[in-house]
Amino acid sequence: MMGNKYQILYNEELAQHYIHDILPELKKEEWFYVSLFSRKKYAPDMVQSSDRAQLGRFIVNKKDHIIPKIKRMEIPLGQYELSGKEVPQKSLALYIDPNPRCMKKAARILGKKCWDLTDGGGFNVVREALSAVQKSRGTAKFLVMDLDGSTKHDVLGKLRKAMRGIPNSNGKLRFIETKNGYHVLMDIEQIDKQIRGMFIERLRWFGVVDKIGKTMNPLPGTLQGNFKTKIISL
Repeated sequence: MMGNKYQILYNEELAQHYIHDILPELKKEEWFYVSLFSRKKYAPDMVQSSDRAQLGRFIVNKKDHIIPKIKRMEIPLGQYELSGKEVPQKSLALYIDPNPRCMKKAARILGKKCWDLTDGGGFNVVREALSAVQKSRGTAKFLVMDLDGSTKHDVLGKLRKAMRGIPNSNGKLRFIETKNGYHVLMDIEQIDKQIRGMFIERLRWFGVVDKIGKTMNPLPGTLQGNFKTKIISL
């Protein structure tokens, strides 16, 4: 915790490495989508009914803008509230989608949504715009897998077994250690479809796949429920 402010970043250098060296380069009309949540699973005494309560989100079309925008979210303690109660530091988790969003697709979704809502009134165009961006996938660079199990040690062992026989996996598979498990980013441009299928089938057979596909991951170098998320090598 940074004195009297919420802390999201703990290692800016690591976060910058992930952003500049691992995330794909943006094409025209593509933006990155980032969201900050308060998670009840990290603070069970919270009053929120769902596990994830969104505290803020933003989109950027330049990698250099990500860290400054995250720092702006590190506001004085107590200024994040849910149902009139202060959000605790230990509940915070920041996520980024490693696959960019497409503004052209988002514009089509937003146009239709706003047209459908005009008769009812009372809607928030900014909120609807960000929701449209979130749903509008651009370049599909990575397949993201969220792995969970009885213990991290168990998950890691099964992950290593699943990797056996995958040729030249170095750099094609990226691993992020999270509070309760691991996220795997598979570069679908560099790994053959048959190999991808074999790897996923093994992980499912081992019973460690929580989510796969359209999922965001914690940004390495940030805190997730006060856990220091990081990139690891296998």
